[in-house]
Amino acid sequence: MQALIPVHTGHGWSCYAVDTSINRLTVLDPMLIGGGNSERMKWHEDTSRKVLQESVGCMEVICNNLTPISSKWQVNIQVADEPKCNR
Repeated sequence: MQALIPVHTGHGWSCYAVDTSINRLTVLDPMLIGGGNSERMKWHEDTSRKVLQESVGCMEVICNNLTPISSKWQVNIQVADEPKCNR
């Protein structure tokens, strides 16, 4: 099962993609460019654990499926090389 979850970052939005078939949560944040902002990266690392726990819990209820949160889950925070559009 897959789910896309919008997450308000305080200064914009990010998209968290949960894929239970491969036990991966991917964070897509357009504000993470280049080396990334270490404070923003830390925020996503902390928030991704909470989002993962809540989303898997919801999937268990909806699908009557037990998908345990364990060390097998991978969190992948995407960082863009450079902005894709000019202002």
